[in-house]
Amino acid sequence: MSYEAKIVPIERYGLINIRADFSAQRVIGESLGHELPVTAHTAVHTENFSVLCFSEDQWWVRCNLEQETDLFNQLYDLNKHNHCAATIISDHFSGFSLIGTDARKVLRQGVSIDLDDYASGQCTRSGFARCGASIQIVEQYFHYDLFVESSYASYVNLWFDAARKGVQNSQSG
Repeated sequence: MSYEAKIVPIERYGLINIRADFSAQRVIGESLGHELPVTAHTAVHTENFSVLCFSEDQWWVRCNLEQETDLFNQLYDLNKHNHCAATIISDHFSGFSLIGTDARKVLRQGVSIDLDDYASGQCTRSGFARCGASIQIVEQYFHYDLFVESSYASYVNLWFDAARKGVQNSQSG
């Protein structure tokens, strides 16, 4: 049994991890032109970036790779006197888009959460296959973006390929 889903590596993206207190959150929101989401598992999407909120004081800002350095420098300069840490993490993670009418069926084979608890525009972290993943629900049931540590990228490609084809994957545990 084969599933209707394709796995596409996400390329040329910038990813910045931000840890910040309330005063820095306000400054960051102003510099991005949009308030940061403050509820865990929520996300904000604009034409230029996505902000994934993993906790009340941690976000990932996803942007075009060409914007990453300028955005990072802007965040750094604006928060020199605030309690804030921004770190470029693009090289640490590999991203994958899982898209198709059976995307959820493929993904739920490897995650340790109930995907029905998350709607479009949300995000979460979860165990995935034999690694961990940060998951952005772009369009519920149809499009999910996953980020795994780069050292697991080849494994995740193989896992997705086997799961999409409906092959029993003995490595997924």
